[in-house]
Amino acid sequence: MEAERNAIDPLIGRTLGGKFRLDALVGRGAMGAVYRASQIALKKTVAIKVMHGDRPAGSTFAARFKREAKAAARMDHPNSIRIIDVGDDDGLLYIAMEFLEGRNLLEVLRAEFPLTKDRIIHVLSQTLAALAVGHELGVVHRDMKPENIMLVATKDDEGNATEIVKVCDFGVAKLLEPADPVDPALRGTQTHTGNLTAHGMLIGTPEYMSPEQARGEPADPRSDLYSLGVILFQLLTGRLPFVATSKIRLVIKHVEEPPPLPTEFDSKIDLRLEAICMKALAKRPSDRFASAREMRAALREVLDDRPESLRLLAAARLESARPQPAAAPRESNSGAAAMSPSVGQTAVAEPLQVTEPVPTHNPVEMTQALREVRERLSGRPLIAEGPGLARVVPLWGVVVLVLGVAVLTALIVLFMLRKP
Repeated sequence: MEAERNAIDPLIGRTLGGKFRLDALVGRGAMGAVYRASQIALKKTVAIKVMHGDRPAGSTFAARFKREAKAAARMDHPNSIRIIDVGDDDGLLYIAMEFLEGRNLLEVLRAEFPLTKDRIIHVLSQTLAALAVGHELGVVHRDMKPENIMLVATKDDEGNATEIVKVCDFGVAKLLEPADPVDPALRGTQTHTGNLTAHGMLIGTPEYMSPEQARGEPADPRSDLYSLGVILFQLLTGRLPFVATSKIRLVIKHVEEPPPLPTEFDSKIDLRLEAICMKALAKRPSDRFASAREMRAALREVLDDRPESLRLLAAARLESARPQPAAAPRESNSGAAAMSPSVGQTAVAEPLQVTEPVPTHNPVEMTQALREVRERLSGRPLIAEGPGLARVVPLWGVVVLVLGVAVLTALIVLFMLRKP
C-alpha cells in the first residue's frame, strides 16, 4: 500500500530547503500531507507536513504561516511534538517535526476500548499538561481531537512499560484564519475533508468543536477544554456526545443541545469522571474549567481517590442543570449507532431512583441527583427565569390555571351584581 501511494506522489524524493528529503507519504489531512523524511545533515528521520498548495507562497498567508509556525515552535514540553524547522521551498510551505513511532488516540480507542480509568486519566493528564504550557504562551490549539493525540510506547525510569502523549498540530489550525475580515454571509458555508473551514473563519473538526467556534467567535483556552470534554466523553462511552446526518447539523447541536450523560450509555462509568466531562462540555466558556491546569488537577484527584474538590464541581453542575429552550430533538439511538464512530459495546444505564434529598458533600450522589433533575425537566418548556432560578411548569398547567382564574373572576362579578 505504501509503495502504491509513493508511486503516484510527485513529491517523493524531493528535497525541501536543501535540508529534508521526502521518503514516504504517511497520510493526508485537511491542511496538508505528512511525509516521513530524512534530515540530510544529521541523517535523522523526521516528519514533514506540507501544506496544501492552494495558497500562494508570496501572499500574506505565507508570512503569517512562518510567523505562527515559529510561535508554535516555542512550545518546549515533553508532551508536545517538537517543531524542528519551518520553510518555503519554491512555493511549497512546510513544517519539519520530530517523527513519532506510535498510534493516535482514535486508533487506540478503536482497538482497545474500553480503556481503564487510570489509563484515561494518564493520557488526558499529559494532554492537559501540554495544553497548559501552550495556553500560557498564548497559543490555542483550536483543533483538539483524538487524531492529534499520539501515544508513543516507552519505558519509565524503572524500566517499566508506559506510554507518553504527544500533542500534534499545536497552534497550526490558526494558520488557516484569514488576515482580513470575511463577509459574515460567507461563514459556515464550506466543508472541506471533515474540517469546516468556512473560507478560513470556522476552524476545527465538527465532532469536537466548541459552541463559540461554531458561532465563528474567537477561540480561547477554554475552547480547547470543551474539545477535551468531547474526547473524555468518547473515551468513557466509545461514542460521541452528538451525532447528525450532516456536518452543519452536528455543529448546531454543539451550540444548542445539552449533551447526554455518559452514564446513560454505561452505568458503570465513574461518576466523578462524568462530572468532570460535563463541566468541560458546558455551553458557556465561563461555566467550564478556568484553565487546563484546573481540569488536570480534577482528573488527578480522581486518580488519587481524593474527591474533595469535586464536591463544588458536582454542585455547580446540579445548579446549572436546566433544559435548553428550542433545542432540536436528539437523533434516535439507532441512527446514532449508525453515525457515531463507536468502538465497542456499552451497557445501557439503568434509571436511578433518587427518593431522598441528596447531601451536598457527596460528589457521586450529587451527580446522580443531576441525572434525576435532567430526567424530570426533559421536554418541559422554560417559562420563567430569575437570577439563579428556573421555574419549569407544564404548558397545560398554565392553561388550566389561566382558565380557572377567569372563571373564578366571572363568578365573583356575578355574585356582586346580584347582591342587594
